[in-house]
Amino acid sequence: MKSKQSYLNNWNFLALIWLGLNIIQAYFTVLLDDEAYYWEYSRQLAWGYFDHPPMVGVFIKAGYTLFQNELGVRLLTAFAQLAMLRIIWELIEVNNKKAFTWLFFMLAFSLPMVQIYGFITTPDVPLLLFGSLTLLAYRNFERTANFTNILVFALAAAALMYSKYHGALLLIFIIASNLKLLLQPKFYLVGILAIALFSPHIYWQYSHEFPSFQYHLTDRVVQTNWLFIPEYVINNFLVYNPMLWFVFIPVIRKSTSFLSTDAFKRTLLFILFGFLGFFFLISLQMRHIEPQWTVLIIIPLIILTFEQAVSAPLLIKKIKKMGWISLAFIAVIRLNLVLSILPLGNFHHADVEKIVKEVEVITQDYPVIHDHSYQKAALHAFYSQKQFSYSYNSINGWRSNQYSIWDLGDEYNGQSVIFAHIGRVKMLHAKKALLSNGDTLFYKIDSNFVNIQQVKIEIEPALPPQLIIDDTIPIKINIHNPYDYDISMEGKKVALTLSEGRTKIYNFFINQKNTPTVLKARSTTSYSTDFVVLNYEGKWNLNWSIKRGVNPPLYNGQFSKVEFIKRTIDNKENID
Repeated sequence: MKSKQSYLNNWNFLALIWLGLNIIQAYFTVLLDDEAYYWEYSRQLAWGYFDHPPMVGVFIKAGYTLFQNELGVRLLTAFAQLAMLRIIWELIEVNNKKAFTWLFFMLAFSLPMVQIYGFITTPDVPLLLFGSLTLLAYRNFERTANFTNILVFALAAAALMYSKYHGALLLIFIIASNLKLLLQPKFYLVGILAIALFSPHIYWQYSHEFPSFQYHLTDRVVQTNWLFIPEYVINNFLVYNPMLWFVFIPVIRKSTSFLSTDAFKRTLLFILFGFLGFFFLISLQMRHIEPQWTVLIIIPLIILTFEQAVSAPLLIKKIKKMGWISLAFIAVIRLNLVLSILPLGNFHHADVEKIVKEVEVITQDYPVIHDHSYQKAALHAFYSQKQFSYSYNSINGWRSNQYSIWDLGDEYNGQSVIFAHIGRVKMLHAKKALLSNGDTLFYKIDSNFVNIQQVKIEIEPALPPQLIIDDTIPIKINIHNPYDYDISMEGKKVALTLSEGRTKIYNFFINQKNTPTVLKARSTTSYSTDFVVLNYEGKWNLNWSIKRGVNPPLYNGQFSKVEFIKRTIDNKENID
């Protein structure tokens, strides 16, 4: 009979227990908002999406083909995490590591980020898997640059980039830690193969006018605040377990002595400091940083800490003590995701399916067009077995998304649909109904729906960054209709929106002189009119849109930053 100690140090035994727990959790936990959105990715596989590369959609597609429920969405996530942990285990290079297998699992599972990405499916799941695989492939390439290792390195690097754009930082920090790579011709072969494998996504971005780069680099920066700097520091302190930082910091300090002697440890430290430092610098621009953007640091944290702990009994004792406390706390949180015992706000999702059923009854099975809510539209689509759900990305939201690219609503042109908004922000000219979770459903019927979400508006010449209030500026408006059908402009007007952050939003009709009556299919219609600078002093994000009746205007243009200023003697002289 095997001893208790032999089971605790049996990697496969502990891994199977963990896999079983994650599969049970995956099955009984209601989908989170973004998971439903990525599930929509999987229904329409492509080489790219508005927000992310396609790997998360592929993961979900593979699992959902087997199980058409929450477990299907998360099935590959549970297995991907075990694969990631096994790769990290292979990257650890201490002779007696098998005697401390239990310590490896306790350390890993004391990290909330490891817990989350064992049963929640987001792009960070494949990022972690292929990030760890890229590190293993890099180490093997460094030792033996044969054909197999070159190919695996290229495949891993391409898969990493297909997972999430942050993967590029991992590759940059690997190179920065070992600049001799730039002198190796075989390393350039790795790069050429990886780029070739990634080229379908690059072409997708090109053919769609690089929406992901526009969003991540510009559009998502809707507000700046100095509080984002301490928020970044606090978030990283919390999401990697506040107690464990009292272990990590001494370990990191001791590990820095290997910067000049151990090439792989140097790479791990570059990844750790690189991710934390890079996003700290971004936060100094007063930009919001999502906590999961630094998630790849769990790889060096686990490896460096474990390698030092196996020869330090006091460190083992500290990890063990903190580990039991952490696991107890995390167990309560995970149990609550299923039973919703505690009022934990955004973590309370048990009534999602019930709310969708209520919306179905209220909207009488009409197709439901959610106003600027890709998350609610996706959740509705997942949990409704009979009702079409779509997101119409109005300017009242703060960002565009994949629904702006899909043509999902075209089949309902000319039909009656329901425009809906769930929340506290009122929808004009709408009925309202109170849902059982306390939210309000605002809804109204559009008896002749026409999908114009992909219509694009461009202004010539582009407005200068500073405009004088009440000035009249002659402009040329180009409206491109990419659809296979003509679009009548009857009841529609060209409008612009001024917004400040996510809350202060103003919509205005502009001079409708010369507005066309029809936008011909697959063509661009141009006309000239005058734009009178609005009496709204200040700096604004400006966008152009088409507004139909009482429905909110859409994202039809590109955001530009402008400042409206009052006329003074100085700027009058400059104009004259």
